[in-house]
Amino acid sequence: MASTYTAVIPYESLDPLTIGASGDEVNANVLGGASDLAVLPISEILPVAGAELGALFPDAVQTYVLMAAGVSTGARSRAPNDFIAFLAAPNNDGVVRAKGMERAR
Repeated sequence: MASTYTAVIPYESLDPLTIGASGDEVNANVLGGASDLAVLPISEILPVAGAELGALFPDAVQTYVLMAAGVSTGARSRAPNDFIAFLAAPNNDGVVRAKGMERAR
């Protein structure tokens, strides 16, 4: 993902300690004052107390993470299937958007 942003931000200006860090590490650096900026999925910023969503990147440099769910063939209950059905149900689009995500197009 870093290569997407180095196309518009010179690599030398990026802190090499934060490239490839986990969302928790990046958020801790920003909230602790070690970094001024975080580039994370929206869903990694919204739930963090003290963090504020700055802006969405333009489409030209936007990337998407496609998520998928699967169930073990040895699942002992219907709960995993029910959860996947909940996530996939169109009437739950509001929940998906509220968490900073959007459906695949």
